[in-house]
Amino acid sequence: MKSRRFPCSLFSLQVLFVSHVILGIPLSLSNPGLDMFVSTCRDSKFECGGISLGYPFSGEGITPGCGHRGLELSCDGGATMLEIEGVRYKVLHFSPVNRTLKIARQDLENSLCNPEPEGSIFDSTLFNITSLIPGYANVTLLYDCPFSTGSYGVLNCNMKGTFTRTCRSSSKE
Repeated sequence: MKSRRFPCSLFSLQVLFVSHVILGIPLSLSNPGLDMFVSTCRDSKFECGGISLGYPFSGEGITPGCGHRGLELSCDGGATMLEIEGVRYKVLHFSPVNRTLKIARQDLENSLCNPEPEGSIFDSTLFNITSLIPGYANVTLLYDCPFSTGSYGVLNCNMKGTFTRTCRSSSKE
């Protein structure tokens, strides 16, 4: 008995067709909520001072409901500002490729020697981005911290002398 073989091109066409049917299911059939979110919020952007940001942020230019209320952006004299838990930050840079945001505390912009320094603790629930949107993760940000134990940085403050600072303490020398 002679077996019949499919020509290579016909087999490839069948695999392509089956792959298209399996992988080409419209998003609305798999997750209607995500489809509605994406179609409504995809192009919704806040723009100020050469910085353009969308989800998960909220602010002028972003469709209401498309961003998190706790991540409200504002434009102040051409500078993008972000307020988190009552502390204002200036947005210095956004990299859409790396998905990173570089921010600086506004109260420390002119001098690191704030007479009444205030700690910044982010509520981690603020950054719990819905699991519907892949590619987001919580990252803990540490600044002015030594890479190894015993490593210190020195800040010179004219009004209070020299301070040695680490992540957890500051002591006058």
